[in-house]
Amino acid sequence: MAPGLGITSAGLGGNAAGGQCSTSTASMSGTSMATPQASGSAALARQYLRSGFYPTGAPNEPASAPFVPSGILLKALLIAGAKSMEGGTVTATGATMGPPPDGYQGWGRLSLAGSLPLRGVTDPRVSLQLADGGQFKPRGQDVVLEGLVATGTGPVVVVLAWYDYPADENAAAALVNDLDLVVTLAGGGRGRNRTAAVTVYGNNPDTGAASLRASATTARHEPPFNSPPALSRPARPASPALPGTPDRVNTVECVRLRAPPAGSPITVRVRAFRMASGLIGGADARLPQRFAVAAVGHLTGSWASPLNPAFLQGPPPPAAGPP
Repeated sequence: MAPGLGITSAGLGGNAAGGQCSTSTASMSGTSMATPQASGSAALARQYLRSGFYPTGAPNEPASAPFVPSGILLKALLIAGAKSMEGGTVTATGATMGPPPDGYQGWGRLSLAGSLPLRGVTDPRVSLQLADGGQFKPRGQDVVLEGLVATGTGPVVVVLAWYDYPADENAAAALVNDLDLVVTLAGGGRGRNRTAAVTVYGNNPDTGAASLRASATTARHEPPFNSPPALSRPARPASPALPGTPDRVNTVECVRLRAPPAGSPITVRVRAFRMASGLIGGADARLPQRFAVAAVGHLTGSWASPLNPAFLQGPPPPAAGPP
């Protein structure tokens, strides 16, 4: 969500027909004022990635991995850094907002400081990892992203996004291709604070340290890849899934780990639960389903995957020795 109330911007003034510039401003409200802030933020995120700030937060370094991001990745990246407005008041109703996502705040307040680590500006404990250009064709494929470890100093957010194909106008459910985000947090900590491994599905309630300990013994097993899609069930509203269940409605899935224990490895899995685009006919039926993943927060390590531009960049060459 971007602010749209009382936004001051350039205003019409002077002689427009005379070709003269004006310094006039105007204050307006509405989505016409909020949308430019969101699109402008996406443009800055694109520039950040193209200029090589990823993954270190500074450009022109041996580890810099400049690349041209997909629109899918930019969407995941902006959502990953959004800030919860929980506790705020809904002006129209007077209700108190809960955790995102909901119909009032979306995924939260847009914050580039939360999405894009910037050396010397943002929290130095926060890191970013990206996977772009993922593709699925048949149902049942999965991609596993490994190499991240929680530092224990704060939250970690993982977001999966994809552009779905258009459904038939009379379809009972709008989702054509259904992907799942599954995050597994391995055991960590010591003594009474030690946690067992736990699996969290996308778009379930925020998961804190206490609930991680509690759910370690009650986490539900993932359905097998070849399980039939639940097409007979009525479509649910676009809201967080029930604890321990995959989301079958939305094209964005998010896992928020509020306080993962220090030293806990984080494994991210993206799987193709249902791939129905092959049934729609035409040229689109031959195209793969693309997706992207962003992880931001208090973590260390990197995804050893060809989908990670920093992994493709590889380590810098060794310094030349004496002749």
